[in-house]
Amino acid sequence: MTASGRPLSRSSLLGLAAISASILCAQIVLSRLFAATLGYYFAFMLISLAMLGLASGALIVHQKPDALTPERMSRRASGLAVAAGVAIYAGTLIAIQIYPYVRTARFLGLSLVFCCFFPFFLFAGMAVTVMLCGAREGFYQAYAVDLIGAAAGSLLAVLLLGWMSPVAVVFQAVAVLSFLAAISFTIETGDR
Repeated sequence: MTASGRPLSRSSLLGLAAISASILCAQIVLSRLFAATLGYYFAFMLISLAMLGLASGALIVHQKPDALTPERMSRRASGLAVAAGVAIYAGTLIAIQIYPYVRTARFLGLSLVFCCFFPFFLFAGMAVTVMLCGAREGFYQAYAVDLIGAAAGSLLAVLLLGWMSPVAVVFQAVAVLSFLAAISFTIETGDR
């Protein structure tokens, strides 16, 4: 239920599942990409980067409690999901351009590559936090949907990596899931 006592709509729950799926799908796909291009030990750094982005996003949301009002919740989550989709798409394109320079300027190049993906995890973490905070009394339902979405994203990543390159999966699955979440949250905004 939201702070006003209304339960989250199905479109909000679908959006929450989609953004959770995109986060886990991105973690698996980027781990595979980094393991193949930079070395397997850098794939472990990605998990730390993802946790930093998600936790930072949650802290930002909790510092701005005005974003948690029922009237603003879906609109904010929709905007953040769009920002996450754009960030993963742009971050991947920039990382592809930076990658050839990683070997010459190792520390700077690696820092820049990892910074390319931080905004995605930040915006996605903010979107998830906004929706989970808005589901105060019905938190158990929202959290279950969050976990199911994450599991679906993991399964999707594993299946798609058998057929497509990691970069193609980022463009065709991770970004699309983020945009699907934004559309689902927008439908919720239109319902009010």
